[in-house]
Amino acid sequence: MSHRSPQPTEDPPKKGILFCPECGHESAITGDWIVHEKPARDVYECPVCSMTILNRRRFVPVHC
Repeated sequence: MSHRSPQPTEDPPKKGILFCPECGHESAITGDWIVHEKPARDVYECPVCSMTILNRRRFVPVHC
């Protein structure tokens, strides 16, 4: 007797896609997001509603 896995009703989320929880805008991380470069972080803002959706720590090299 063989068993089949149930088929999901939705496709899984795409990798590398950011979603704005405020307005539903979605785009690749390299897409149309407004990126504010801070000294140690990048802040991603939605181009539709201006909500901050990601504060991403940036690698800062240490000089010895």
